[in-house]
Amino acid sequence: MQCLPALPGPVLLSLAVVLGGVALICWARGRHTVLRIVWALVFGLCAGTLNASLQAQSRLDDALADVHQDQVSRLIVRVAELPDGDDRHQRFVAELAEPARPGIPSRIQVTWQAPPGAKRGTLQDVPQLLPGQVWRMALVLRRPHGVLNPAGPDAEARMFARSLRAVGTVRGQPKLLDDQPWASPGIVIERARHLVREGLRKALGEHRYAPVLIALAIGDQAGVAREDWRIFNRSGITHLVSISGMHVTSIAGIAGVLVAALWRRGRWRGVGWAEFVPSRVAGGAAAAVVALLYCLLAGWGVPARRTFFMLSVVLAAAMSRLPLTAGRVLACAAAGVVALDPWAPLSAGFWLSFGAVAILLRIADAPFDAEAGWRQRWMARLGQATRLQLLVTLGLTPLLAFLVYQVSVGSPLANAVAIPSVTFVVTPLALLCAVLSVCLLYTSPSPRDQRGS
Repeated sequence: MQCLPALPGPVLLSLAVVLGGVALICWARGRHTVLRIVWALVFGLCAGTLNASLQAQSRLDDALADVHQDQVSRLIVRVAELPDGDDRHQRFVAELAEPARPGIPSRIQVTWQAPPGAKRGTLQDVPQLLPGQVWRMALVLRRPHGVLNPAGPDAEARMFARSLRAVGTVRGQPKLLDDQPWASPGIVIERARHLVREGLRKALGEHRYAPVLIALAIGDQAGVAREDWRIFNRSGITHLVSISGMHVTSIAGIAGVLVAALWRRGRWRGVGWAEFVPSRVAGGAAAAVVALLYCLLAGWGVPARRTFFMLSVVLAAAMSRLPLTAGRVLACAAAGVVALDPWAPLSAGFWLSFGAVAILLRIADAPFDAEAGWRQRWMARLGQATRLQLLVTLGLTPLLAFLVYQVSVGSPLANAVAIPSVTFVVTPLALLCAVLSVCLLYTSPSPRDQRGS
C-alpha cells in the first residue's frame, strides 16, 4: 500500500472486503493445513489493505486547503504533545480546540520563536508550554515539505505518519485561554512526561549525561548533544540510548519477579494469595501493567509497542495455557503494531527491531545442563551470550547497510559492555531518579514560600 501512486477506489476496497470474508470463512471451515495457511494470508492481505487505505484516506482528507496556504489563520489550539525548545524557540504539536474553518487540519506542528533582538528575561520570551494548555494564536500555515534526497530521511512521510498535515509559524503574541491537563488520555500522558522531564532537569542540572538519562526515562532525545550521537553511532549503541524493547522487557521482568515473589508469601485470613490466583499469573499481570505504563511514558514507539504486544500475547497464552511458539508471538506482535500504525514498516527501526528479535528467537534456545557445576553453567551462559551478540551483529549488518548506510565494526565489543550495564543498571537507576525527582519537584518549597519563611 505504501508504494502505490494512488489509493484503491471503492470498487477495489469492496472487492477486498468480499474476498477477506470468503477467506475467513474458508479458513474457519478448512481442514487442510496448507490451505488454511493460504486463506489466512489472503485474509491478512485484505484486512491490511482495507485498514491502511481507510487510515490513509482519512489523513488525506485532513489536508491544508489551497486558500489557507501561506496565509495567517487565527485559531484556538491545544498543546497535544511534549514541547521541545527553550525560552527563545519552541516547537510543539497542536490540535484544534474548537471547530475551525474548512480546509484546516486537525493537527499542526507549530513553531514559536522569540522576536529577533529581544532580550532574555522579558515578556517577549517564549513562555513555558505545557501539554493541555489552550492558546489563541495567529499562525501562518503551510503544507509539510522536505528535501528530496534518496539517502536522507523523508520528512513529509514522517509527518504524514504522525498525522501532521500542516506546519505553522506564530505571528504576534498568542494569548493563553485555559489549561486542560485532563482533556484526553493522551494529554494526561504527555503532561506526566513533562513533569518527569522537569523533575529530571532540576535534579541533574547541566551535567552532560542529563539528556541521556532523560532519553532513557521518557524517550525524549531532543537534548542529546550532536557529539554524543556521533559517538553512539560509531560505537553501535544508538539503540540503547532510545527506549528499546530490551529496556521495557527488563523493567517489566523485574516488576513481575518482585510481584510474584511477594504474591507467593502474601496471605489473607490465613489463606495464601497464590491459592486464589497463581503467582505466575499475578507476576505476569504486573509485568504487563508496568510495561504498558513504561511504553506510554516513553512515547509509544515501535520497539515499545512490539515489546508490549509480545508480552501481552505471552501473558494471554500463559493464562489460557495455550501452547504458543516464539514465532507466533513475534507474528502477533507485528500484526498488532502494523494494525495500529500502517506506516510503521516505513521506519528502519521496525525492521531492525523485529529482525533482532527474530534472530534471538532463532538461536537463543540452547539448553543448559542442570547437573553441571556453577562454573560450567556460567561459562555456558557466557559463551551463549557471546554467540548471540556476534550472530545478531552479523545478521543485522545487511539491514544496517541498506537502511542506515553505516555499520559499526566495533559494535560487538561495545554492546557486550553497554547492553548489560545500560539495561540492568543505568535504566533502572534512571527510572528511580525520575520517580525521586518528581517527588522532590512536588515537595520542595516554591521561591515564594522560601521568601516568606
